[in-house]
Amino acid sequence: MPYLNQVDALLHEAHRLFAHAEHEEGNWPHCGHLLARALEHAACAVFMAWDEPHAPEKKMHRFFDERLAPHVDPAMATLVKFVWAREGQGRSDTAVEQLLALCRGAVEYLTGLAQGPPPPSWMPLPIPGPISRDELSGEERHFLQEALHAAAEWAPGVRLILFGSRAAGTAGPRSDYDIFFIFPDQTAEWQRPQSIGSVTALAIARDIELSVEPASEQEWLNPPEVSRPLIERVEAGIEVPRPQPDKRA
Repeated sequence: MPYLNQVDALLHEAHRLFAHAEHEEGNWPHCGHLLARALEHAACAVFMAWDEPHAPEKKMHRFFDERLAPHVDPAMATLVKFVWAREGQGRSDTAVEQLLALCRGAVEYLTGLAQGPPPPSWMPLPIPGPISRDELSGEERHFLQEALHAAAEWAPGVRLILFGSRAAGTAGPRSDYDIFFIFPDQTAEWQRPQSIGSVTALAIARDIELSVEPASEQEWLNPPEVSRPLIERVEAGIEVPRPQPDKRA
């Protein structure tokens, strides 16, 4: 298993989030959010263990449906998708105590899959290779430069990196922009959401789907083990260049 440390870290985080969900049993929908995150981390650990490390947590619903669900117990797959579908909504018809018990079984089930070999029919998808910035469309480059300008208005020195399908040249017309924000360590806490919000507003105005991941410089340089799969994907991305100063007299 080439990604053993990351698998262990993802499983540890899944169990931690589930324990937190149990503690928040009476606080719905927060409990539901925690259950969804726990199952996402556990599912991501299975992908990692089965040599498909580029399945991102934020898009795990689609990856799970297309790739993992056909290879797992149908009842477990139905439960996982049910929890994700109910996340953030009103209290489930299923009693929270019963839902917690079912999710405990799902986390343990996915943990068992991650600790064992993949099924014989499993064929990992190849990891997309990166493209150069020059291979992006003019529309993509223009939006990214606008995004960097908007982000830097609130957080000077912020860096933006495009990753995911657009940075790999595999995006469709409606694919979202996966953007990683690296904030200078001196950036104040209130500046980060303002910076991200300005880019989000720009994307909405352009009818662009956006997926954002933030980090400080220290988190980027020394990420926790559970974040290594994401950082590895971002490292293969395309950094948005800062505008060069006008040297004309």
